[in-house]
Amino acid sequence: MFLRLHQRSKDGKDHTYWSLDTVRTATGPRQRTLCYLGELNSSA
Repeated sequence: MFLRLHQRSKDGKDHTYWSLDTVRTATGPRQRTLCYLGELNSSA
């Protein structure tokens, strides 16, 4: 499992979102979003 970074610009501000990825299947590991963590800032 790993954290995947998603960045976008909205209303002139940059936002960073995180998701937890990777699923292990019979044919091997696949990159699929398991959990959406949302926007984490320095206080989180």
